Amino acid sequence: MRRANEMALARAGYDVVTASDGEEGLRIAHSRSPDLILLDMLLPKLGGQEVLQALRTDPVTASIPVVV
Repeated sequence: MRRANEMALARAGYDVVTASDGEEGLRIAHSRSPDLILLDMLLPKLGGQEVLQALRTDPVTASIPVVV
């Protein structure tokens, strides 16, 4: 599903970066400050709820829109 979404968004002209688990997603969000995060709630290592909470409590990522 991740790969299909990545390909569809890239074909539509978006710059897409994906993560394979919640920990990697947080690292990427913090270092790249994306315009939007599409968040799966069923992630390995760190679940979607924990990722969302970490994003909202970090001043660097708190204002990034998240679609769950």
